[in-house]
Amino acid sequence: MRKPKIVRPWSHLHYNGVYSESNWPWQITYKPPQNRMLLPVPSVSMPVHIRQEWTAIESVASLRQRYFAKIAWSEILMCILAGSLFVGCHTKQNMMQNHYPKDLQVVGSAGSLLPGQENRTLEIRSNGNGRFTRYLPDDLGPPLAQTTFKVSDTQLEALWTAIQQVDFFTIEPRYVDSDVADGAFASLTITALGRTHQVEVKNISVLRFEDLLKAINRITPSGMDLRYKIQ
Repeated sequence: MRKPKIVRPWSHLHYNGVYSESNWPWQITYKPPQNRMLLPVPSVSMPVHIRQEWTAIESVASLRQRYFAKIAWSEILMCILAGSLFVGCHTKQNMMQNHYPKDLQVVGSAGSLLPGQENRTLEIRSNGNGRFTRYLPDDLGPPLAQTTFKVSDTQLEALWTAIQQVDFFTIEPRYVDSDVADGAFASLTITALGRTHQVEVKNISVLRFEDLLKAINRITPSGMDLRYKIQ
């Protein structure tokens, strides 16, 4: 009688025990190692000398269950990861598209550090009310001029978008060139979503800050802008 081909599976699949003829359902073999799959084939009568030498292994059904369970968990983890990335991107996108906060407030000032030079302040609130002031820092009298104005919801949304685009709340609070005694300065204090952040610059170019200044000047009436010019 021709002996059936018996291929021992990987050693980590062995456990103690010996199959008898009554519970031997399969002849066990496997595909090439790169496939890593155990496959059952129809059984034949197992010779006694092989049965006695054979170390029993887990059933093919159990191996399949464990194999596909690993695949299922891998897919679940991939879905969770993909979902997290989607939620993160979606949340950031929504943040950029949301209506401006109801507590939005922008207060800015800019001008020259030289004595006797005109400085300017600007205030914009979420209700659309704005106020612009020109003054002399060393003059204790009334300001040179003070004007109120209104900005629309569309302009407030553009302002809020600009604040987010420059990521204002992550800009360092202070940029100062200590080697220059005069020159120019500018500062912005913004309140939104329950937090307040102030940034002050003196004689140093900070691109994100200056981009936000330009966005603010675009929504204010002509002549009511904050000027920050470095020599």
